[in-house]
Amino acid sequence: MAVKVYIASCYTNGWMPENVNRQIRAQHILMDYGFSPYAPLLNHFSEIFKQRTPREWLELDLVWLSFCDILIR
Repeated sequence: MAVKVYIASCYTNGWMPENVNRQIRAQHILMDYGFSPYAPLLNHFSEIFKQRTPREWLELDLVWLSFCDILIR
């Protein structure tokens, strides 16, 4: 079973598109090494189609964090 990795990083501190890009690059590196990463900043694109409250995004993150093996920042 692949190791599940939660990628934590800044979203609103700095330029959001670059923050998302950085997390996507990290996701691909981890996948290249056989990990199963979750990149929550990909929700940036979901937010374009339907806005959610910060609380809703936090609750989703907490669910993912509950079963990830590793958290990296």
